[in-house]
Amino acid sequence: MLRPLAVSLLVAVLASGTALADGPRHVSISAGPSVSDCYIWEEQPALNHNSDTLYVGLVGATDKRALMRFELPPNVDVLDARLELLVENTSGVPIRLHELLQPWTETQPTWNGFVNAHAPTPVTTFTPVEGRVSVDLTQLARAWANGRPNNGFVLMQDTMTAATVLPSSERSSTGLRPALELVVENRPAPVTDQQLATTPVPKLEASCGVQLRYPLATHVAGATTFSSSEGGPEVDAATGELVWTPTSAERGLHMWTVTASDGTRSSPLDVTVDVKCGEHLRVGCGAGPGGALAIAAAVLALRRRKRRAPQRR
Repeated sequence: MLRPLAVSLLVAVLASGTALADGPRHVSISAGPSVSDCYIWEEQPALNHNSDTLYVGLVGATDKRALMRFELPPNVDVLDARLELLVENTSGVPIRLHELLQPWTETQPTWNGFVNAHAPTPVTTFTPVEGRVSVDLTQLARAWANGRPNNGFVLMQDTMTAATVLPSSERSSTGLRPALELVVENRPAPVTDQQLATTPVPKLEASCGVQLRYPLATHVAGATTFSSSEGGPEVDAATGELVWTPTSAERGLHMWTVTASDGTRSSPLDVTVDVKCGEHLRVGCGAGPGGALAIAAAVLALRRRKRRAPQRR
């Protein structure tokens, strides 16, 4: 049975004949490449039966089972799903619906290959009556829409007796064919990583022994957390401020990736830092005594030039 909300949605959509792009809409799947069905027969275990009629239960003294598969539209949320069947003949014995666990095409299944190809626990059980029968498959269809492999299902009698007879998707009259009636809603388009980052980080310069602080958050709109790649500099997870004090051993060019995220989207920020150790003095800055003496000599020479410069009157 349909739930009240699903009934209201379906009635509203069918009454209008259309649906808003972002609202619920009705989809009927009953023909074409989106539907596969056939039956398998215990008496002919190596043969596939793909005809305009399906059987569920005993024919003579041997069992027949009907297989069905409906391909769902992509990128939708399933609000409601109903299997609609036209029962032409039945003994009224309950029918179990089991999910199939292996892929197939209409002309492939045989009794030998598919007699045990279903999940042991039924998805649902329903009692057939001559005429229209509606079976709620919302949970199963929702699982398929969310990524579970859709291999369809098999119908089998709960207790073996005279078979229930159904038209298949091969029946010439489209109104008699099995159908999966859906109420679906389009899913939002996925957001790409690049939509979070706003501007690239410029090449940064740092000096040996001097702390570098740079606000990476100014390059990202809406980010709430930041994390640096392995081996990268420290990044404040909350503020996005890069903090690093390079040593003389780290002189040269360094490149890392910092990931900014808002909890749903994430975006990489490429960070490049050029570490320099006093190149602007044009003298050595090594740890040995030669570097220190060169710096002292340069400072002393500059002071002497200032003292000797003539004073203007």
